[in-house]
Amino acid sequence: PRCPEALANRGWARAVIELDIEAGLADFDASLGISDKHWFARGLHGWALVAAGRIHDAVREMKASTDLNPWAGWNSGLLGLYRMFAGENDAALADARNAVQRFPQIEVSHQQRSTVASALGLHDEAVAAARVAYDLAQGTPLVQSALPCALARAGCREEATALTQLIEAAEFPAAAAWLASAHLALGRRDLAIHSLELAHRIGAP
Repeated sequence: PRCPEALANRGWARAVIELDIEAGLADFDASLGISDKHWFARGLHGWALVAAGRIHDAVREMKASTDLNPWAGWNSGLLGLYRMFAGENDAALADARNAVQRFPQIEVSHQQRSTVASALGLHDEAVAAARVAYDLAQGTPLVQSALPCALARAGCREEATALTQLIEAAEFPAAAAWLASAHLALGRRDLAIHSLELAHRIGAP
């Protein structure tokens, strides 16, 4: 009960898997009350704050996490993603690009750059980044899902459809939540909703 890392991990599970936001944030309050110097706990707190809809607070926490450990590959690109959620588009793109420069061999860096670029309509950049993420993330459908999403939003329907089906056929882990964007861009709203419902049912964070 006096371990900030343990409290943060439980808070994350409660907030983003069990969707008990209040209990999760209470754990983070306890964790930060013991120590606010653990980069991983601050990063998990940011994720929980996204689940709570407190996007600007999430940006603050992810920035604190990154400042505490600039070389943490785990949260590479997340600051850019959260800034995009907050509508800070220029800063989001700059952070996403910087993450790739700092961590060129970490697949999540390229995934987040693709997601941000795609949302901002920079489709060539989004597809290029997603292809790198796809190649680096062999056996990780969650990260590979960036490519069909970027392709679908760029209007490359045939390749996006084929990749979506390939990723959905993978046994584990399910990339359902992330594929909703591809389905929506392909005009398959019912499948997008199904993907989100599936993600909720299996406890995807």
